[in-house]
Amino acid sequence: MALVKCNECGKAVSNVAPTCPNCGNPIQPILIEQTAKMWKGPVLIAWLVLIAGIFLFLTTNEQGKEIVKFAMYLGFFGIVVFKVIIWWNHK
Repeated sequence: MALVKCNECGKAVSNVAPTCPNCGNPIQPILIEQTAKMWKGPVLIAWLVLIAGIFLFLTTNEQGKEIVKFAMYLGFFGIVVFKVIIWWNHK
């Protein structure tokens, strides 16, 4: 239970109270937005691909570096694309 400020009188009011006890102004409930929850998994996977790519780039020999570079680019591109999708679908 948190205290919020009434928009009308400025007094502290419980966030679960339906109205301000001082002035009677209705208190708007605090909404926690679901920011594209379905895209959080792909963003996490893209981060893991990028981190694994960086680690492998630093530890592999010259022959495998092209594939590892591709994984790093893919991870970075995935992060950017999924973040744009999350922003676009934000409500």
